[in-house]
Amino acid sequence: MPLLDHFHPPVSSLDAWVNFHGLWASTILMHLNGRVLPMPYKSQQQIHVGPNIVIDVATFEQQEEESLFSGYDPSGNGDGEGGVATPPQVYAPPAPPLTEEVTIAESDTFEVLIYRDENRWRLAAAIELVSPANKDRPSHLRTFADKCLGYLSKGVSVVVVDVVTNRAAQTHAEIVSRGNLPASFAWQPATGLSVVSDRTIQPKASVTRLDVWPTELHLRAALPTVPLWLAADLCVPLDLEPPYHLACQSLRLA
Repeated sequence: MPLLDHFHPPVSSLDAWVNFHGLWASTILMHLNGRVLPMPYKSQQQIHVGPNIVIDVATFEQQEEESLFSGYDPSGNGDGEGGVATPPQVYAPPAPPLTEEVTIAESDTFEVLIYRDENRWRLAAAIELVSPANKDRPSHLRTFADKCLGYLSKGVSVVVVDVVTNRAAQTHAEIVSRGNLPASFAWQPATGLSVVSDRTIQPKASVTRLDVWPTELHLRAALPTVPLWLAADLCVPLDLEPPYHLACQSLRLA
């Protein structure tokens, strides 16, 4: 299935990019869970469109009830024997010395998250499908790059798929810039379209190594297979072509 231009006619006049990218994330999830990921790994999708605030499951970590309520005595007398609870003290803060109307940077999220079950689920990798909103203004591009860098700083591998043709900004270049990475990482695709697979490992204490597999994409050409790192010693092939073909076929683009 050749890569289509989803942001210009005739494709964009039939199916909005939101519909396609949401479906593409779902078909990637099905492809990974059905054929690629070994046990005990599994993938989930995270999709957020528009200005509404959602919880990012990648950053949510469940805590034990004991840690949440450690030292708390509902009786208010500290003896754990019950009694009359003491009402909380009312506090009236002073007026804020700094206040002004602002716009908080927020952009769309189309991602597939891969977890490993080790008594509790641990995030192992993230696949990011770049949307136009991720590249429509500098603040959104910075937010997207910082999210990817945040994953990498925690040892979570990241695959960034950028097929946006109506925005010239380069996501990989922004990640390199925001991360103050060496100039050797400053790769840019001539077509403006790319899929970049990143991972960080620690070969020895206090040393972090970044490995990058950049691939240039071309319209009307098949999508590639790229490495998806689940651990420092475990990699699986991420074949983007089958889920892309299924998503296009489902929307009658194929």
